[in-house]
Amino acid sequence: MSNYLIPTDDALIEVAAKAICRNRMRQDADHELKANFGQGLDDIEPFSEAFERIFEQIWAGKSEHDEMQRAQYREDARAVISAINLKLLITE
Repeated sequence: MSNYLIPTDDALIEVAAKAICRNRMRQDADHELKANFGQGLDDIEPFSEAFERIFEQIWAGKSEHDEMQRAQYREDARAVISAINLKLLITE
């Protein structure tokens, strides 16, 4: 059994939620670019450079829908951390 569990404080949940969202958006953007231009996000430097700025603007959105989306990503992060902690508890 592990003596260490991943904390579930709000700060870590926020970091994990943002990372999950960034990863999903990056995968979607990469897929669309490959489908439309034959090159991915990392292959087209201006798109790759712009992605982070655009992502930060989207993540900081102030609408009710934006907050609902962030809340759902936070729940995803909590679920992932809980699953990892469960695995740490039951693994010898």
